[in-house]
Amino acid sequence: MFEQLAMKAALLSSAFRPTQWGADLFAGWDALLRPDLIAASGGAVSSWKDMVGAYDAVQAIGSAKPTLNGAWVYGDGVDDELTLEPVPAGIPTGASACEAWWLVDQMIPAATAGTQVLGGWGGTTGSVSRRLIRVNVSGVNRGRLTDSGANLTNGSVDFTGRKVVRLTATGTQVDIEIDGVPAGVTAAVSAVTNPRLRFFTNTGSPASSFAIAGISAVYICAPRSAAQAAQMLAYLTARK
Repeated sequence: MFEQLAMKAALLSSAFRPTQWGADLFAGWDALLRPDLIAASGGAVSSWKDMVGAYDAVQAIGSAKPTLNGAWVYGDGVDDELTLEPVPAGIPTGASACEAWWLVDQMIPAATAGTQVLGGWGGTTGSVSRRLIRVNVSGVNRGRLTDSGANLTNGSVDFTGRKVVRLTATGTQVDIEIDGVPAGVTAAVSAVTNPRLRFFTNTGSPASSFAIAGISAVYICAPRSAAQAAQMLAYLTARK
């Protein structure tokens, strides 16, 4: 607890935090900066509101509530998830250019087969959604961005443990950076729709591919300059 409070004090006194982006910040969930926006009883999270429009990702079923642990919210990989439905108009859909920054703790063992979804937003199929995914590639954890049917895997960084992930979408191209290392852009004509946003699973109905992972912060924003991205990377890296 002392370490968490000290970290929060240092971050709040720093020269930068994402809330300074003003209208360029479309949504932001942050368990360290705004723990007051998380509703939890006995550590079971029923609601996590964002800092921009009080967009509320919720879970009413007791067994499916993620767990609050300090400045992190954890999903169990079985059924834990939080859902915001529908996605508010302020969060980009279609081909609107945007970025999503995630501070995550990816805990799925590298030997685990298949794919698990840490979260995303859009429609009920991959062709109309944007998702952050963990995938096994030759026995190594990798981070993958799926956007409107396009798949881009970051093959340079082991996606295990606490990582800063930056997802970028221009409307025609996407990229996934992990700890500042990009995958390299790939073509994707974004067609994201707005039925729902979820943490710890996909946007399908019913939900599936649940992740064993922690989330400390998610920020959705307008495209950032190189200098702004460097600030954000340093800001989130300091919390790992």
